[in-house]
Amino acid sequence: MDIYEKSNYTIRCVIIIFFMPGFEDLFDLIETLRIMPNVRSIKLTEREMIIEVYYKSLTKYNELMDFIWQKEILGLEEYFITHTISEDRCNTTDMD
Repeated sequence: MDIYEKSNYTIRCVIIIFFMPGFEDLFDLIETLRIMPNVRSIKLTEREMIIEVYYKSLTKYNELMDFIWQKEILGLEEYFITHTISEDRCNTTDMD
């Protein structure tokens, strides 16, 4: 259990994944991410996917990252992640 689980704070995470053109597993990854409860939005451009995620637990965030990299996706080039920790002002009933 981490310190945020019992607090009024939410972790906002933006994951930017850069991929090569013609990346074959992209749509499978997007469909899987869309059903995850903590994923709030997925934006797709020609060369990157931007995933916005809200968590009450760093453990759940780590599970998401493990899932993404366990897929052994060969078309991924690199990723960039930002975190913002803020006081919880939104409905978090469906967050882990």
